[in-house]
Amino acid sequence: MLVLGKTKPIKKTIVLLLLISYACKEQRKENVNVLHTDTEKLNLKGRIKSRTGYAIKDSVKTITFKDNFNEIGFLIERNIYNFYGNVWINETYDYKNNMLNKISSHFPKDNTLNIKQYTHNGNITTIHHYENTAATISEIEKFDLTKNKIYHAFITDQDTLSTFFKYDHANNLISETLYANNQQLIEDTKHTFNDYNLQVKTEKNNINCSGENTYYNVSYLYDDTNNKIGIKTYKNNILESEEKIIYNNKKNIEHQFFNKNTGTKIITYTYDSKENIITEQHEDLVTNRIDNTIYLIEYYD
Repeated sequence: MLVLGKTKPIKKTIVLLLLISYACKEQRKENVNVLHTDTEKLNLKGRIKSRTGYAIKDSVKTITFKDNFNEIGFLIERNIYNFYGNVWINETYDYKNNMLNKISSHFPKDNTLNIKQYTHNGNITTIHHYENTAATISEIEKFDLTKNKIYHAFITDQDTLSTFFKYDHANNLISETLYANNQQLIEDTKHTFNDYNLQVKTEKNNINCSGENTYYNVSYLYDDTNNKIGIKTYKNNILESEEKIIYNNKKNIEHQFFNKNTGTKIITYTYDSKENIITEQHEDLVTNRIDNTIYLIEYYD
């Protein structure tokens, strides 16, 4: 197994990424193109000024995150809150010529400040990470002429994780290969698209430290209006999970999850007039637990 150096700051980085992923939930648009704004990546519509998430439990509303955007659609501030409704992480985003220049992440509880400093040189971006002014890790990103990311490296004192990306003529991402120290293949992923540029299959091969392979095959099903209505995931050619998606007027209103043939979770959505999600209900069919989230969205116009 790959061991990354300087574990304390790396742990904090991983926790931050997991929290941001939780805040965004399942709305994030998969892409690696630098030209997409943050509202586009979050699959949000309209000129959004802010978006705030609240968890509802026993009729009590608790804030979980708040994102503030500029008029172009780029994130300028993000607050992530703990279970008591207090700011756990405050992030600010600085731009220069509409290019991300710096991300500052402040952890008020232990007064830690993490900095990600971006340097852009043609099609190459270098990112240096600091914790309270001490250098920790770095990243390198390379882009093609259409601003698609073609290379990403995550570098520590001990190791380098490198990912190479390839695209087809329609700029669809068709290949991702992940290496440790530029030689040990860890993960190989292939994406297949149909004539309508809809992704119909993903094949992923994971290789562990002993050289053993785990093969995943994901197939996607669409209706006549190109809405994604089904996802099946196979592990080593055995059905592992299935998803079904129900639409109303082209909006996803229900997402069903199955472990093989047994239902495990149902997520239902409601939307505002601009077709952005404003409520989510997560029903765990195994534990019978229901979690509700509401989103308060403020628009520039």
